[in-house]
Amino acid sequence: MTHTKRQQEWEDRVIEACNGTKDRRIDPGICGACESCQSAYGLGEDELTEGVEDGTIPDEGGFSWQSCEVCGSSLGGDRYAAHGIAANGDILHYDICCDCLEYLANGDIPEHAGE
Repeated sequence: MTHTKRQQEWEDRVIEACNGTKDRRIDPGICGACESCQSAYGLGEDELTEGVEDGTIPDEGGFSWQSCEVCGSSLGGDRYAAHGIAANGDILHYDICCDCLEYLANGDIPEHAGE
């Protein structure tokens, strides 16, 4: 698929945020071991992990004016939890936009990405 220059620039920013590779080391979704997720849901690691695994705690996102922590988009919109692992093994929590969610989950670059 041919990308526009704007889409390619957007993908390059996302890949850079994902440690400079296309293997997408940032995964979307709630993480039971993440202290930010535990705090957001008011649950401990075991309860949060169980809820995510059995589907009783879905990640429905929520509206925010904060910039996406992966692509940097400053447009207001839904933000979703995502996680990566630092070189030292620490879990990194990100709040990502729906464009990054779609890209990280499916590899699809939205037509309007980078606008």
